[in-house]
Amino acid sequence: MYRIYLPDPLLRPGHIFSFNTLSRITVIEPTGFFEFLQLESNALLLLMDSGGVLVESCILGVPCVTLRNTTERPETIEVGANRLVGTGCTTYR
Repeated sequence: MYRIYLPDPLLRPGHIFSFNTLSRITVIEPTGFFEFLQLESNALLLLMDSGGVLVESCILGVPCVTLRNTTERPETIEVGANRLVGTGCTTYR
């Protein structure tokens, strides 16, 4: 099972629907900071576009993939804890 944290209530319903149609993905309600850290620490891999979570994943030893073209945390790439893959769909394949 994979968990996706969706904190933004403004996400279009189509995004949530497309996640819910995938049998191995569970959409959860927003959590508190410590609950989110627990989820992060139990993850095998984190996919994100957040700079703050990058640092946490690096410290927790959980590899992460950043779905952006740039990052404010290049040190996570330098130590091998993060991979910057960009925003194009073909990049993810």
